[in-house]
Amino acid sequence: MVRATRSVMFSWVTDLLPVDATFRAVQDIALNEKAIASAESSIKTCEEELLKLEQIKPLDTGLLSIGATRQRAAFLLKKMRDAETKIEKLEEINLKLKKSLKVQKR
Repeated sequence: MVRATRSVMFSWVTDLLPVDATFRAVQDIALNEKAIASAESSIKTCEEELLKLEQIKPLDTGLLSIGATRQRAAFLLKKMRDAETKIEKLEEINLKLKKSLKVQKR
């Protein structure tokens, strides 16, 4: 016979939580919010670096220049585009999850 102690009860609850749709949706929303914040931070960092590149761009012009600022700017713009795409996808997923939570509450 198994006695219902705290460890047994917590074990039972922790086994059930991942199966619970509401719990899973709330956890997915929280995880997506963190990923969105990270992507937004990345975008801000890229914007700041692009502004700095704009200031040093005149140093990278002339006959012997290799266009390092253009290459770096292209990389940063691609990184920003990827982060923005990620944000849009995660916000769409969060919107669907929040709608499903509202439906489950009714």
